[in-house]
Amino acid sequence: MRIDELNACERRLRDAFPQGHRVDVSRPPAPPDPASPGIPAALPDPVIRADALAALLLGAHAEPAPGDRPALRLTGAHITGRLDLGFTDVTAPILLTDCRFDEAPLLRGARTRQLVMRDCTLPGLIADTAQIDGRLVVSGCHLTGPLVLNRTQINGELDLRDTRIGAPGAAPGAGAGAEAISAIHAQVAGDALCTNLVVEGAFRLSGASIEGEFDLEGASLRAPGANALDAYHVRIAEDLTFHPGFSAEGRIILTGATVAAAIGFCGGPAEQPGRHRPGGGRRHGRPQLRPGPRTQGRRRGETRRHAHRHGTQPPRRRTDPQGRHRPVPAGHPGPRNGPPHPPTDRQSGGREQRPTGHAVRRPGHLAR
Repeated sequence: MRIDELNACERRLRDAFPQGHRVDVSRPPAPPDPASPGIPAALPDPVIRADALAALLLGAHAEPAPGDRPALRLTGAHITGRLDLGFTDVTAPILLTDCRFDEAPLLRGARTRQLVMRDCTLPGLIADTAQIDGRLVVSGCHLTGPLVLNRTQINGELDLRDTRIGAPGAAPGAGAGAEAISAIHAQVAGDALCTNLVVEGAFRLSGASIEGEFDLEGASLRAPGANALDAYHVRIAEDLTFHPGFSAEGRIILTGATVAAAIGFCGGPAEQPGRHRPGGGRRHGRPQLRPGPRTQGRRRGETRRHAHRHGTQPPRRRTDPQGRHRPVPAGHPGPRNGPPHPPTDRQSGGREQRPTGHAVRRPGHLAR
């Protein structure tokens, strides 16, 4: 895209990009219209084309000079068209504030340093299989379509605080099962902050890995008749917090989840219409976690059959690779229905003693 094809807002952004300066193109308060007192005059919409943003992020700017730190910092823009950065390497951080998108940005398979979106309105965000070296921030935004983060690798925090996400088909009376957030097998190297998150539809992150805290304080998840939160086999390295102010309408699935620290449900109401009550009523209250049977693992090298019969680890090998007798501690159980092993030379005062008739086990090729 040539420079003579850019509009005034796009030229300002192009000039500020090499140094990473912020560009605010939001419309100022309009003066009253002289023809209609009390009614503000119409101002031109600050339009920036998505193609111009993509060209800027993918290298369509002047060569960086020494000391340049390119970054895209944009406020108050109306972004038309689709921002398509799929399967590209974006070296500059992206920081968007109070921007409006006509189409959902596409970052599938892309690699970027950092993506921060605050107070933006957009019809969804598709970033599956993407790799983000820093944080992914979608805070205070309104998404009218799904947030797709399947197999996305985030090397910092995932920040969804104060965001409202509604999937198409998740409106009341439109049916259940639509996914508003899909983060299957996503990897987050920091915290997953979902404070005051509002989700109209299913929140699915089965198989995801979160190396920090998963915070759902004050979140509202609504998926009547479906899975409000599907955390099947999720792995959380710190706390899983649902309190205070958390509410959910739908099922909460934590089957196979691993939480290294604590799970907090204090003050968190949950509703599941038509379940667990005669007559098809509602169940309203806090989710309950029932203690299951205690699981004890076997020691290293222990077979299941031996553990079932004896409740101990199996006897050690009694011969070394050369076929010689290998001393074992005194009193160790010997062969099945046989005498115990004799004491070792250290325990007997310097000489190893063997009972008469106790044969030394040798490998087959030496026994011949």
